[in-house]
Amino acid sequence: AITNPSDLGAVIVDANSPAFSSVAAADATYKVGQEIDITVTWDQNVIVTDTPTLTLSNGATATYTSGTGNAALVFRYTVVEDQTDSADLSVSSYSGTIKDASGNTAGAASGDLGAVIVDANSPDLLSVAATDGTYFVGNTIAITVTYDEVVIVTGSALTLSNGATAVYTSGSGSAAMVYTYTVVEGQTNSADLSVSAYTGTLTDVATNAAEAASGDLGAVIVDANSPAFSSVAAADATYKVGQDIDITVTWDQAVAVTGTTGLTLSNGAAATYVSGTGNAALVFRYAVVEGNTNSSDLKVTGYTGTIADAAGNTAAAITNPSDLGAVIVDANSP
Repeated sequence: AITNPSDLGAVIVDANSPAFSSVAAADATYKVGQEIDITVTWDQNVIVTDTPTLTLSNGATATYTSGTGNAALVFRYTVVEDQTDSADLSVSSYSGTIKDASGNTAGAASGDLGAVIVDANSPDLLSVAATDGTYFVGNTIAITVTYDEVVIVTGSALTLSNGATAVYTSGSGSAAMVYTYTVVEGQTNSADLSVSAYTGTLTDVATNAAEAASGDLGAVIVDANSPAFSSVAAADATYKVGQDIDITVTWDQAVAVTGTTGLTLSNGAAATYVSGTGNAALVFRYAVVEGNTNSSDLKVTGYTGTIADAAGNTAAAITNPSDLGAVIVDANSP
């Protein structure tokens, strides 16, 4: 009979593979670029060979970072744009080699990570839009910027293709933001206004930065330059009762006349509009009438009525007084 017991030498039996205990991570909402450290714990020390990974419930992967020789290993998941969002991230499994010192493979790892939320999708721009039209000085253009999810606005504005700025007006907490741009005299005209960029902060609830905003606004035209006054002129002469003085007033761009329009003159008389609408130069006529005030140097002091460019910008006032040259009025017969 074999002596009982009979020692086999340094023969050790380890019949207990590392049993999975838990998975855990810090509760939080994680956005693009942030890291989630996940701790996986077994009931005994484990050793890592190669680089194990965890498969997560949103299809992403966490990579081993530290812990070999201990019961708890740490894996790290960096949230990347366009990964699948998760309202409750969990661990599905691990891959790679994790064993105890005897070579027993560690038990499968899976489980809920707690209140771990992943928002891996920054707000994507859908459109920029405004009402088609020609806008002149004093007009306001409402511009709507729309994203594919709710955004939060902090101190934002839009940069426009003509160098102007549209200020944020409303919409924070929704997917559509409204900005307004009021056309100011002297700004750059635009035959096709567009959005170049936004400034300030636009984020989703998880604070992922919204995509840059840019794009054409449609048939939006800006005419930010009112017709500037250039000159007045008439033929040098002495005009008597019954004679007409044709006065040409010129602006720096084409103008249109609406309604009854006239000139006021330095002798208290008036000149009435005759012709020129649609051009830069308008002609007015003053018929000298008995009893008008004489003038040794007639001037134009202003205009009445409506004179504007095609966009509706009002023509600049005539410089007061504007000398007509050597124009003399003798309106009193002997």
